[in-house]
Amino acid sequence: MKNGHRPMRRQKREVTSPEELRRILEKCQILRIGAMDEEGMFVVPVNYGFEWEDELLLYFHSAKEGRKADAFRKDPNVAFELDCGYEVITGDYACSYSAAYESIMGNGTVTLLETPEKKERALTLLMKHAAPGANLVFRPEMLEAMKNFYKNRFDVELETDQIMSMYGSQEGMAHIALVMCDPGDVVLVPNPGYPVFGMGPQLMGAKVETYPLYAENNFLPDFADIPEKTAKAAKFMIISYPANPVCSVADDSFYEKAIAFAKKYNVILLHDNAYSDIIFGGKEGKSFLSYPGAMEVGIEFYSLSKSYNMTGMRISFALGNKDVIQMFRKVRSQIDYGIFLPIQKAAVAALTGPQDNVKEQCRIYEERNYALCRGMSSIGWKIPDGQGTMFVWAPIPESYTSSERFTLDLMEKTGMIVTPGTAFGNLGEGYVRIALVHPVETIEKVVRIVKESGILEA
Repeated sequence: MKNGHRPMRRQKREVTSPEELRRILEKCQILRIGAMDEEGMFVVPVNYGFEWEDELLLYFHSAKEGRKADAFRKDPNVAFELDCGYEVITGDYACSYSAAYESIMGNGTVTLLETPEKKERALTLLMKHAAPGANLVFRPEMLEAMKNFYKNRFDVELETDQIMSMYGSQEGMAHIALVMCDPGDVVLVPNPGYPVFGMGPQLMGAKVETYPLYAENNFLPDFADIPEKTAKAAKFMIISYPANPVCSVADDSFYEKAIAFAKKYNVILLHDNAYSDIIFGGKEGKSFLSYPGAMEVGIEFYSLSKSYNMTGMRISFALGNKDVIQMFRKVRSQIDYGIFLPIQKAAVAALTGPQDNVKEQCRIYEERNYALCRGMSSIGWKIPDGQGTMFVWAPIPESYTSSERFTLDLMEKTGMIVTPGTAFGNLGEGYVRIALVHPVETIEKVVRIVKESGILEA
């Protein structure tokens, strides 16, 4: 905020010396800013920092939303006052009492600082004034680590203003609807699909339209089958590969088609990329953002939960389109105040350290996948090999017509607990999802138990 100056009527009380003004600025702690909006005039106290070379610059922190911020955007011209050094002047009667104090009054123009460098400078000055001697170390390491990781891992160039952290991808997928949706808006989500995909939009009053995923198309959407009316109305579309629960992996042509669809119908794509490090058959996981045009039409969610076994720490990232990230960051600034520092340090260590454990974990999941799918197929429960993720999407035995009935029978007769496919949408009927959370030895034991139970002979 820049200040203005007008001489006082009683000039003998006016302080004009730069040294004296600086002394008062350093001594006072609270800056009061007066502004005006449709509701009238108001004054708000704030902490401040300052620098004074050719002109006095006052810095203060403010949320980007609220009455104060709205007023500054509409009319940046404000008045300000600060005071300190109070001393009571006594007298012989009431009206002879007074108070002595030091103050500075002025007016100026509020300017929003946009660049990270200017923000860091302002916060440094504010902290130096409010808390002399406090630790002023800023920690951009996590965003820089993610930026470098995406370059090394996916060959995707990002700037830090295209990256934001969240409390896990699931939280991000739910809260993105706060940014993107108004009541009545249309969003596209997969069926079968992870439940949280539609939950956030539903809470915002949006209309959730599903697009079908079928085994004969490798559980990939057929964009040509999405009704044109629905496509034109859609605000955003959620895609997720490698996919939970259907465990399929998308090829290059899918992402090219998705981007073309988004451009044609002005749809924002949200890609959940939680399982890109758990892909089988020697395939390499990719980022949606590595495809031409992706940055223009969408963002991607990348989680450390699955790749680095950091599920309980709840840390993930949204990356991609700068405008979407900026809007999302504004909303989330009202929800949380940042990730616990030790978790940030753990994230940096994971992203910048050796990646051998990530590959080893993928190998372990692949072994479990083959042990389950091929083991069950050998005893009559035909389950095709999964392509990725930490799950298996298994067709129920031919003797059953209900996923829920099979789930209950399997639990009662074998002790094996699975999730019925209907938990992920009506097109999940005929399937169950199995988690690969036990070692190969346990899986082989379960295969024997299922065989001996007689459930496949019904």
